[in-house]
Amino acid sequence: MPDLSALTKEQIPSSARLFKATIIAVITALIVLIVAVLPAEYGVDPTGLGSKLGLTGLSANQNQMGFFTSGEPYKSESFTLRLFPGNGTELKAVMNSGQMYIYNWKSTGELYMDMHAEEHGAEPDVFTSFWEEEEINSASGNMIAEFSGTHG
Repeated sequence: MPDLSALTKEQIPSSARLFKATIIAVITALIVLIVAVLPAEYGVDPTGLGSKLGLTGLSANQNQMGFFTSGEPYKSESFTLRLFPGNGTELKAVMNSGQMYIYNWKSTGELYMDMHAEEHGAEPDVFTSFWEEEEINSASGNMIAEFSGTHG
């Protein structure tokens, strides 16, 4: 850090100069916010420059969590499973495309986990795998059904 004690009164910026610098910084920040941040982060482009600069496409590629609404009432279930070595189970939700469930689970030991889904009417061994782990003892998040079928 520079030694400010050696500065003379003439070298210290005046209040008017500091105020002017602050106003310039605020205006610059607002321009950057409107031209770059809003289009890139939120897909809001009030000037049209964001789309010309290719910034609006950035927000479209993000998996944005927003409010999820459904015509169905919210349901919550909690249960305990006991799995013995070499045994397993599948927990499935019958869902329509676009429906979501939130999950949170933990175990006292490491488990193999495969989150996958089967479309209604699919062949017995045809499924889409979303997340697979060899050794895991907890997970939480949400799953939005990409298609109608069983998910879990």
